[in-house]
Amino acid sequence: TDSQLVAYLNYWPDSLSDPRGGLAYCMTSQDGESWSAPQPVMMADGTQMQGVFEQDPHVLATGRFVCAGHFQPGLIVSPIWTDDPAGLTGWHKGTFTATVNGSASREMEPSLFVQRDGTVAMTFRDQNSSYHKLVSYSYDCGETWTAVEETSMPDARTKQSAGNLSEGTVFLAGSPVNNSVRSPLAVTIAVNGRTFDRAFLLRSNSSDPALKYEGKAKRLGFHYTKSLVYNGNLYVGYATNKEAVEISIVPESSLIS
Repeated sequence: TDSQLVAYLNYWPDSLSDPRGGLAYCMTSQDGESWSAPQPVMMADGTQMQGVFEQDPHVLATGRFVCAGHFQPGLIVSPIWTDDPAGLTGWHKGTFTATVNGSASREMEPSLFVQRDGTVAMTFRDQNSSYHKLVSYSYDCGETWTAVEETSMPDARTKQSAGNLSEGTVFLAGSPVNNSVRSPLAVTIAVNGRTFDRAFLLRSNSSDPALKYEGKAKRLGFHYTKSLVYNGNLYVGYATNKEAVEISIVPESSLIS
């Protein structure tokens, strides 16, 4: 809301480690300095959300929040939505069919954008390693979703980060390559919301620094991409080599001129 900040937390209790699953909590603040104690995120039926938030909620023109969660048992993705202006309660699962592989879905770590006609498109990482983005569409503001399709957009099997620039142009931020190397980092653009026909390089392979530390799932590249449009700029944040949090700032005008 205008005067309240909301932070979402994902909690992974040990008792739910097999299959792995978690719970969603929220905290509120009026000034960003003092925060409430964590409280459960509540579904529309009055129960606690039995899953974790995946990526950030997007606010539609109607004021509705739409995003996705990974639900128990395991990590099964589902789009979710609420008309609560604070995003604390009233969450519904969208009508959606995930492709379940054991305790996880093929579709993981999604983000979304809105096309010019109001269609909501949710993109997914493909756990089956096609190295292409997956997509599902909603024509009713997140309540029902089409069957998942494999697109021709390359993707390094990374977290999705998508959205709309201020005047409606659609963007995807990430590594559009057909392999697991999360480099280079780029922003791809679809002015009409459907055809991605331009790309802008943010970080190239030549800018990869060397790894400082070895570790589990550690490798070169630009990981965990997140994006935000604010005050005329597109902000793209990422974890370089999973060692340093960095950000690239791009004027919106340079992407649509």
